[in-house]
Amino acid sequence: MAAIDEAELLPAPDCLPAPKWSNATVPPVGWGMTISQFSEFVQACQPTTIWQRTMFEHGFVTLYKAVDSFVKPWTRGTGCGIALRMNDGGPRNAELMVSHCWAECLSEAYEALQNFVAQAKLQSSVAIWFCAFAQYQCGDESDDPGPTISAQLSQDPFGSVIQHVSSILGMVVLQTSQAEVYSRLWCVYEISVAVASKTRVAMTYSKTALKNRRGSFVDMLFAKTSEARCGSAEDTEMIKAKVQESGGFELMDALIFDFRLKCFNEMLGLLDEQERATLQIEMQEMKTKLLSKDAAYVCEGADDELQEAVEFQANRKVKLMCIALPFLLLALPIILLLSPCIYVYISRTRASQTVPESERIGRDEEAFKEEDEERTEENMKNEQAR
Repeated sequence: MAAIDEAELLPAPDCLPAPKWSNATVPPVGWGMTISQFSEFVQACQPTTIWQRTMFEHGFVTLYKAVDSFVKPWTRGTGCGIALRMNDGGPRNAELMVSHCWAECLSEAYEALQNFVAQAKLQSSVAIWFCAFAQYQCGDESDDPGPTISAQLSQDPFGSVIQHVSSILGMVVLQTSQAEVYSRLWCVYEISVAVASKTRVAMTYSKTALKNRRGSFVDMLFAKTSEARCGSAEDTEMIKAKVQESGGFELMDALIFDFRLKCFNEMLGLLDEQERATLQIEMQEMKTKLLSKDAAYVCEGADDELQEAVEFQANRKVKLMCIALPFLLLALPIILLLSPCIYVYISRTRASQTVPESERIGRDEEAFKEEDEERTEENMKNEQAR
């Protein structure tokens, strides 16, 4: 039996009615919760003694702590995750996938999501898929009826939800100041599935993450997805294979770089004037260097991150060329076969449009004679009239 947490001594908050559904019977796409329900649950956790003490001791509450202290005690033995329990009127199909790291600050994650909601002008009724609240978290405990985590993962909830939302609102990635989201291998899996399924990807930051960035602006753009980790060796091998199918870790890093750069451009309004001016200068310096036709500025002693940025751009161009080359090679024989026909067609078209010089002169002389005759006839009529 799991150790009793203080939260188990508290009654479930009003936002958690009696469970009616089970993660074992509802498909993963139906494990959604509205944006307003996400806010309501976080706000139900914040006034508790556990939350306040954790804030005093550590300065923030991670999602790991929130799951152990609130999600598990308030759902244990029900087989029903937070999202399903909040929707006693019926499961909500996800419209927006939220990709995030469990080591993040939950308050900042909440703020980052609200920033995205405001920028994208979403309604609070939009259903999101937030894994910690979507999945049933107690299933691996020895005396719990389940479903287990592995049983839920066997349905590929992340992949199926991302593919489902690809035609709706897509996926948003949350970034806080406390953890790099792509240190979590499952987040790398999510971005690889999004790329493979052509799902729209957006990124959003908390204000604290923007203000208290570690290192330079360029540092914040980079992800080293090949260094990401997860607890299961089996899951690690599966995710790495999926990433390779989607283009490899280097391609994921380059795409994340672009997603983050676009995100920064859209989120400058959250900063005060001085912070915004500083960040804009850093962004412009980096863009100037990346867009330079000659990468020779990356000389000995140059910034390693900038050199990697240039290499990312170069690698992406090479990959695009490699993709296009087979199609060009296939088209080349067809072009060669058709070239005589094309040449004849162009020659005839030009010939039909070209008038010989002698013919043109002849036409000009005839036109001149006709005009002269018309003028003579008109003069004679005027004389007769007088």
